[in-house]
Amino acid sequence: MGGLKPPSAEEPVQSGRRRRQRRRRLQPARRGARQRDPAAVLAPRSVPRSLPGVVEGRGAEPPRPEGANPAFSHHPIPLVLEVLERVGLEKEDIDVLSVRPVVKSFSGMVSDSVSSSLAMSLMVSLPVFLALSLVMAAPVPWACCAVLAAATAVVYAQRHSPQEAPHVQYERLGSDVTLPCGTANWDAAVTWRVNGTDLAPDLLNGSQLVLHGLELGHSGLYACFHRDSWHLRHQVLLHVGLPPREPVLSCRSNTYPKGFYCSWHLPTPTYIPNTFNVTVLHGSKIMVCEKDPALKNRCHIRYMHLFSTIKYKVSISVSNALGHNATAITFDEFTIVKPDPPENVVARPVPSNPRRLEVTWQTPSTWPDPESFPLKFFLRYRPLILDQWQHVELSDGTAHTITDAYAGKEYIIQVAAKDNEIGTWSDWSVAAHATPWTEEPRHLTTEAQAPDHDQHHQLTGTPTHHEDL
Repeated sequence: MGGLKPPSAEEPVQSGRRRRQRRRRLQPARRGARQRDPAAVLAPRSVPRSLPGVVEGRGAEPPRPEGANPAFSHHPIPLVLEVLERVGLEKEDIDVLSVRPVVKSFSGMVSDSVSSSLAMSLMVSLPVFLALSLVMAAPVPWACCAVLAAATAVVYAQRHSPQEAPHVQYERLGSDVTLPCGTANWDAAVTWRVNGTDLAPDLLNGSQLVLHGLELGHSGLYACFHRDSWHLRHQVLLHVGLPPREPVLSCRSNTYPKGFYCSWHLPTPTYIPNTFNVTVLHGSKIMVCEKDPALKNRCHIRYMHLFSTIKYKVSISVSNALGHNATAITFDEFTIVKPDPPENVVARPVPSNPRRLEVTWQTPSTWPDPESFPLKFFLRYRPLILDQWQHVELSDGTAHTITDAYAGKEYIIQVAAKDNEIGTWSDWSVAAHATPWTEEPRHLTTEAQAPDHDQHHQLTGTPTHHEDL
């Protein structure tokens, strides 16, 4: 063992016995430090300004007894509470920290809410440990750190542990409602909030919240808390609305002979979500109604058999959390044919004709086969100064000349379309405006040309005198 060097006299080896003897000599001083007056422990202390969450202005640090160890007193809980308050926890959080939950947490007998968020709670405890060391200006015993970790876990779990989803409740506009505070007793001391705002105590009947004459503004998230600990007891997401009235349903074929569509709406709003269900029958056969990609209250049905004498029946039902309603219509294929209005209606004056206007338009682009299923048109026009329309029906063509216009008056012109054989007229097209041709006014001379000087004297007989140059 040439590599080992025996201990010298200057470097004595302390045996286990000597170390124990040294610890026994130091015990009285340590016990004296633990028996400090709790009032001295709880005295205000100055802390660094950089410590986050610390409330300033609590006073200067009092002098410590000479030789006193700045460790925890025999009962460390009051000092733990002070440190928690100094690092910024709210007063109601600190009130929750009693000896009983701390002891339970320290022994591992914690509630499920603490266990589910223990990892996050311990992360929150780390800055508290640092704050405690800074306040005490000395290392913190590990046993006290464990107590502090458990205490912080209790508070954090009660405030930040995942809560159950709020109970969703729908109530009718104008009605009265009573919201219970979960399973709390009727006489439990609770506080209610809506969307984070405290509600007046006179709205409470025991622990229950009573709302009269519900309005739309009553909708919101209601929460019930224990008055002392601010522990969340119950949440209700309240929606105020109305049951649906009978829906308005209509069907139309603007793409004949390809198919038709049906659309629906409610006559009055319900203020809450509604669910619609549409059923289309051709005789006894169920037809597919494809949803419109752009309009949510519309679906499309393709014709399976043209010129069928079997009627179609379309039924729609609507329901929400407060009620249900339904309606249905029955029709023949040809009765719902209605083209879209003609497009690109243009009116122009006719040169040198002060009473004529030339009108042109195009067949609606949604009409799939104007050759096989031709359209006829209906034109109406009037001067802006009059309210009475004049009408012209055209069996074919996409142009017409108005021959009885008032000269110099602006006209408004619209066109409608209809299948030659079946269906109804379309809505009127976008209006076109035009004014008949008018002749440009001729410029008349208003100043009489005066005769020259010689003509004037010739007419009057007065001699003319010429000056010599």
